[in-house]
Amino acid sequence: MNKHIKTLFLNLFLFSSISLIAQNFDAYQEIKSSGTMPKDFITLLSDKYKEDQEQINKNDKRKSQKYQHQFYLESNFAINEIISTGNVLFNDPITNYLNSIYDNIKKDNPSLQNKNIRFYTSKSTIINAYTTHAGIIFMNIGLIAKVKTEDELAYIMCHEIAHFIKKHNIKQHTFNEEIDSEKGKYKKVDWETKMFSKANYSQQHETEADALGYELFANTKYKASAAIEALTNLKTYYLPFESDLAFSKSTFENQYISFPDAQLLPLDSIQIKEYENEQKYSTHPEVDARIEAISDQNKKNPHKDSIQTIQNKVQKIAQFEMCHLYLEKGMNYHSLYTTLALLKQDKSSRYLNAVLRKTLYALSQGETYVKHYASEDDEIVFEDFRKNYNESLGYGAKEIQQISLFFESISINELNSLATTAIWQNASSDQLSSVMKLRCEDLLEEFYKHFEKDAKSKQVVESLISQDESFASLASLAKKSSREKAKQPVSKKKSKKGVAGINRLIIISPEYRQFDLRKEKSYKYEASEKALIDYQKKIKENADKLKIRYDLLSPVSFNASDVKSINDLALLKTFLIENSVCAPNAISSKREVINELIKRYKTDKLALMGTYSFHVDKSLVKKFMVLTYTGVVFPILPLGIWYFVVPSYKTFNYAFVFDLISEELIFDNVHAINMNDSQGVINSSMYYNFMRIKRASK
Repeated sequence: MNKHIKTLFLNLFLFSSISLIAQNFDAYQEIKSSGTMPKDFITLLSDKYKEDQEQINKNDKRKSQKYQHQFYLESNFAINEIISTGNVLFNDPITNYLNSIYDNIKKDNPSLQNKNIRFYTSKSTIINAYTTHAGIIFMNIGLIAKVKTEDELAYIMCHEIAHFIKKHNIKQHTFNEEIDSEKGKYKKVDWETKMFSKANYSQQHETEADALGYELFANTKYKASAAIEALTNLKTYYLPFESDLAFSKSTFENQYISFPDAQLLPLDSIQIKEYENEQKYSTHPEVDARIEAISDQNKKNPHKDSIQTIQNKVQKIAQFEMCHLYLEKGMNYHSLYTTLALLKQDKSSRYLNAVLRKTLYALSQGETYVKHYASEDDEIVFEDFRKNYNESLGYGAKEIQQISLFFESISINELNSLATTAIWQNASSDQLSSVMKLRCEDLLEEFYKHFEKDAKSKQVVESLISQDESFASLASLAKKSSREKAKQPVSKKKSKKGVAGINRLIIISPEYRQFDLRKEKSYKYEASEKALIDYQKKIKENADKLKIRYDLLSPVSFNASDVKSINDLALLKTFLIENSVCAPNAISSKREVINELIKRYKTDKLALMGTYSFHVDKSLVKKFMVLTYTGVVFPILPLGIWYFVVPSYKTFNYAFVFDLISEELIFDNVHAINMNDSQGVINSSMYYNFMRIKRASK
C-alpha cells in the first residue's frame, strides 16, 4: 500500500477514535449504546448454556460435573440478567476506549490472541469491575471515574483478565457449594466459619489475579509503576473521585439567601465509621499487602518503566455520568459532591448546573415530604431508603459527610428557598426550562402550603415576584394550586381505585419465573426462559383480542438492530427505580427525556406484567390421610390417588400500570391461584388484566 494512503488511513482512524471520545461538556449528552447489538446481548440463556456444557470434562468426578453444570446455568442466567437491564453499554465512548486498551494489552501478550474477551461499561457508581466465565468483563463507570491514567486502567484490566484465565469464578462456585453442602471438614461448622472460609478463598484468588495480571501488564508499554498507583487509588474507594473542592457556605449563597447560622464542620473533625469485621469477611486482601506483593514481584523480575504516562481519556465522561447516576439512585449528597467538584472546572456547563438544580429540588421535596406528609401508616420505599442512605453516610467519605451535615443544619424552609432561587436564576437560559419551571412551581406550592409564614422565606419569594413578571405569574399559579390541593393527600406511588380506559401501552420486560421448591436449586432457569417466550406470544394474542396497541421492550425479543429499544428500556427502568427512591411530591430527574419518549411511543402508560409459578411439595402425612379417607369411601378413591400423586402448585400473576406524566401507579392487580401454571390459567388471567386495563377498573 502506498505510504501516503497508509498515512491517510492512520489519520482517519485516529480522528474517528478521538471523535468517539470527544464531548461538548457545556451541553453534555449522557452516553448510550449505539450501533449493532453484540451477540452477547441477543443470545438466549439456553444457547449459551448448551455451548458451555461442551467444556465440561466427562472424565471429571460426577459431583464436579454436577457443580459445573449448575455453575454454567446460573452464571449465564446472571449475565443475561445484568445485560437485560439496558444499563450495560456497548459501542459507547467508554466501552470503545476500554477495548482499544485491550487491543494494546493483547498485542503485547500473544497468549491472549486466542482468548475471546470482551469489555463492556456498566452504569454502576460502585468502584469495581466484574469478570464472568464467558470472557465478558464489566467495568463500572464508578471505577472509570476514579482511575486517573490509561496505564492504571490497563493494569486493572489485566487483573480482571487474570481472573478469567485462572477460571476463578467456577472455582469459587465449586468451593462455596462444597461448604454449603456441609460435607467433609465443613460438616457441622458454624456460619461464621463458612463466611470466613469463602472470603479467605476469594482473597487467594485476588492475590493470584494481582500476580498474573502484573505479568501481563509488565509485557506492555504502559508505565509499570501504574499497577501500584491503581491499587493505591482503591484505598479511598468510598470517595467517588478526588477533587480539590473546598466546600463552604458561600457555595450556595446568592443575592436572595444566605446561611449565617448554618454549621460547617471542618473535615478533620469528621470521622469515618468502620464496619465490624469488614476485613475479616472481605473478598479482597488489604490494599497495602497487595501493593507490597507487587513491589516484591517487580524487584525479583524488574521491568523497565515507561517514561510517559497516558491520561485516562474518558475519565471526565465517567465523572459527568456519575452526577446523574447518583441522582437517579436517590444518593443526593453524592450527586452534589460530584457535581460541585466538576463545576469548579466547568462553571458554565449547562448540564452540570441543571443536575445541581435537580438535586437541590429533590433534596427539598424529600425533606418537605418527610416533615409534612409522611405518617406511620405510609408504606413508601422512599422513607426506608432515605433512612438507610443517611445512616450509611457515616461510613463514607468525609467530604460527602460534610455536605450532608451542612444540609442537616439548615431549616426546611431555607432549603426550599435555596432550591427555588437556584432553579429560577437559571430557568430562562435553560434549554429544558419547561420542566424546570414545573419543578419551581412544585417548590412554590410547598412554600404556600408550609413556609409562607416564615419571614425569611416570604422575603425571598416576594423579592423574586417584584423583580420578575414571569416568576410572579408562576407564583400566582402555585398559590392557587396549593389552596386547591391543601386537603388532598400526596398519593404518588399509591395506586388509585379506578383507572380510565387505556388503549395503548408500553410493556417492558415481562416476567415468567418457575420455581420447584421441592429441590435445593429451586429456580428453573431454562424452563422459565421457554415459558417467557410463550408468555410474550400470549401478550400479543390477548392485546389483539381487546384491540390494545402496545410496544413490547423485552430483551428476549431483541435483535441486533434494536439498540434504540434497549436504550429506551434502560431509561424506563431508571424511571421506575428513581420513582421508588425519590419523594412522592417530586418530579423525576428524567422527566425531560421521558417526555420525548412519550411523544415517540404516543402513550404515557407504562405496564409491567408477569407470572411466578411455584411447584411445592405436599405434607406426606396429609397425603396419606387423604388417601386413607378416600380409600374408606371407595367411590372417591381415584381422587385420593390423584391428590397423592399430583404435586401442588401456586401461581401468582401480576400487572401494574404507571402514568409517566403523573408518575403514579394507576393500576395494580396481583392474585394467587392454587393450581399449576397451565396455558389456560395464564391466558385467562392475562385477558382479565388487559380487560381491566382497557375498561374502567371498578
